Amino acid sequence: MKNIISFILFFLGGANMVHAQDNNYTVRASIDVAYMFCDFKVNGVSSFDNRRQTFVDKGIVSTNTNVQILAKNGMNTIEIEVAPLSWFEPNKTNNDSHFFNKNAFCNINIYQTNSITNENQKITDVNILIGKDGVPQAYVNNKVDTSVEVIFSLSKNTKEVLFNKIRNVIGDFEYPKNVKLTKFKKNIELKNIPDWIWIKSDDFDESKLPELKLAYQELWDAFNEKDISKIRKLNYHANEAWALSSNSTEEKIFESYSITERVRDQSSKMIEITWDNFIPVVMNDRKMVKMIYKEDFSYSPITMIYLNDKGKKLLYSFSPIFSFVNGKFIPVI
Repeated sequence: MKNIISFILFFLGGANMVHAQDNNYTVRASIDVAYMFCDFKVNGVSSFDNRRQTFVDKGIVSTNTNVQILAKNGMNTIEIEVAPLSWFEPNKTNNDSHFFNKNAFCNINIYQTNSITNENQKITDVNILIGKDGVPQAYVNNKVDTSVEVIFSLSKNTKEVLFNKIRNVIGDFEYPKNVKLTKFKKNIELKNIPDWIWIKSDDFDESKLPELKLAYQELWDAFNEKDISKIRKLNYHANEAWALSSNSTEEKIFESYSITERVRDQSSKMIEITWDNFIPVVMNDRKMVKMIYKEDFSYSPITMIYLNDKGKKLLYSFSPIFSFVNGKFIPVI
């Protein structure tokens, strides 16, 4: 099992100040993508990507994701990073040329829903299509979207882990090196957003890394001790915020993680943290941070092994995003 946030395709956040608020609106994005790699980000935080589908399902995905939890009142930034599927082919060679399938697309539609009337209001959409020249371009209402900034970059590369591996074998096609990305960046204005606690959190810098590790260790210890009440308490504010932004309850959000099932499984065992195998990823103008496994970015320091009903070993990874609030790191997503 991979990163729990990717599995659920929602994002959460918040704290006590959020719990007291009413939220009459939600903001979400519907996503349709095929024949290309697509990573959708809100304020620098990945809200969705189809990496797992690139090498099994031609990248085809139709889903939706929570935008509100990563947004603030006023101006926000959305980004769509795309790349040809050929980068993810298992048998590609270094000499392969990488061209987009002419039918490739990634369509993002951001909308606001009135929680009382259930009426939807379109905020914006961005449609990434392949032009006659084979180059991806952003369109809106069948015209080139001139409000979108186009940026070319290379993907962040994984690094080999030599000791205490979480996964023994990782295919090169899962995280190909130096993928050439085309990023489409657009500013959008949002309103009726709850006052998430991460907005006023302290910025992350390297001096805070030891405290971040302590927060991870506290959560790891709770998993290792199979203390479900403590796990829920440590992640409570994030659960509450997710509930607020998706018209749910804190209890249902916590249940959706399948933590209770995994932790109570007699076969489950936490994998010891080897800090040299993880690196921090700083997001959202340094308001958010998480640690990722250097060899496969979908794993966090909170990872366990368990057996399925056929006795096969599987992995479960819980990957919260933290903010530094009132002198300590807490999960906000």
